Amino acid sequence: RRLAARRRGGDPVTAAAAAAAAELGPRVAVIPLLRTAGWTRDSAGLGAGDRLANLHDAVLVPARPPPLLSGAADAVTVLLIDDVLTTGATAAAAVAALAEAGVTVAATVVLAVV
Repeated sequence: RRLAARRRGGDPVTAAAAAAAAELGPRVAVIPLLRTAGWTRDSAGLGAGDRLANLHDAVLVPARPPPLLSGAADAVTVLLIDDVLTTGATAAAAVAALAEAGVTVAATVVLAVV
């Protein structure tokens, strides 16, 4: 997935999130927590079922989340930011991976819907 991001000119989601956080002030932070397993295929061209199968156990939280995020649903609001919503498979897999790591996602923000 990092190679795909490089081919597209970088990581637009993190860049957009960082720009928004800078505008919102010092109480807002961007904390990239997720990685996608190297064996996943690019989702472009896959149908809903194939996207779900492709991402099954493939979205990972490789490092322990900061203590402020784990089990602190009242202390912080965690937003998941996704670039494109096609079937919702990526967002669902990401929310599930974060929940497994003890991070509660309050909402998913999508930059574009297809």
